[in-house]
Amino acid sequence: GALVSSNPSAERLGNPDGGMPAVSARKSLKQRHEVENALACLFSEARHESRNNEAMLILQLKKQLRHAKDEVVRLRQKNSELEGQQAVARPSLSQERAHVSEMPPEACKALMGMWLDKENPGLIQTVNEQHLSSSTGEEFQVVELTNTRLCFVDFQKNVLQGDLVGNVLVWNDGAVWCRDLFDKIDTDHDGIVTLSDVDQAWDRMLAFVHSTTGTVTPEQFDFFCQVPIPGLFARLDPDGTGVVTKDAFQALFRALGHGEQITRADFQKVQAAAESCECGNFFKPDDSYCRWCGKEQPGNIICDGVLDDSSACGTVLTKYALCCPDCGKVHRLKPAS
Repeated sequence: GALVSSNPSAERLGNPDGGMPAVSARKSLKQRHEVENALACLFSEARHESRNNEAMLILQLKKQLRHAKDEVVRLRQKNSELEGQQAVARPSLSQERAHVSEMPPEACKALMGMWLDKENPGLIQTVNEQHLSSSTGEEFQVVELTNTRLCFVDFQKNVLQGDLVGNVLVWNDGAVWCRDLFDKIDTDHDGIVTLSDVDQAWDRMLAFVHSTTGTVTPEQFDFFCQVPIPGLFARLDPDGTGVVTKDAFQALFRALGHGEQITRADFQKVQAAAESCECGNFFKPDDSYCRWCGKEQPGNIICDGVLDDSSACGTVLTKYALCCPDCGKVHRLKPAS
């Protein structure tokens, strides 16, 4: 018998299998091809645009690279020009030495004389018009000397520059040099100190340390000197009062000199050379141990005072110590003859 279709609608449309009519299928296939063609066109355009973008990016990078190269060339040319200007502007060492020798003495006088290294008091530098002499026996060539600047050449051919800041020389390598007490008193740098100079120096010291009592303590005295002079305070205060008076200050210099004048050689009588350690460092007057290697300073003493808990102090002090910081016992240094 004949098969009866279960899909009457499909029969009416002429599709006995009940699927999509033939006309509709062809139309759907055409639409799919159109979509695929459209997608292919879009993909092709996207690839083309991407290539264009890559090309544009490459061009931009090349442009930036050329600009960078041009900038490097320009900077090199400018640097060469500056070096040429500096070479022309800066004299040679021989020219600088000649310049120093041609300068009038008064133009160089302010920085001439003795200077002490603030961190190493045993290092004494003596400046003259042509050379800088060190207490270590070394000598350096001065290439610039004015009232506010000193330059010299070290062993490595480096030019070290020191500028006067206040009353100290501050160096470009971090060092600080100070005048010793004699040069602080000898303000005209003629190598001679008069009793009038001593009186004026005392007044300057009282003003500098802001003393309101007319006397000076050990701390104030060292602050004025900037570089401590080992044992000097003990000579200024032989009775152990803990302060220095104007009379004692004048009496010391009067005893050093001959009549009304005191020379550098006279002042050397109160100068105590800083102890040198085996490692090459110099002991500070208040350092019981070397700051570099830890070795004990020669001549140290053991404090025999008593602490608050009635135990023995035993603090290690230098031979220049006037008072123990732990127990407060006063130690008197015998004044040098």
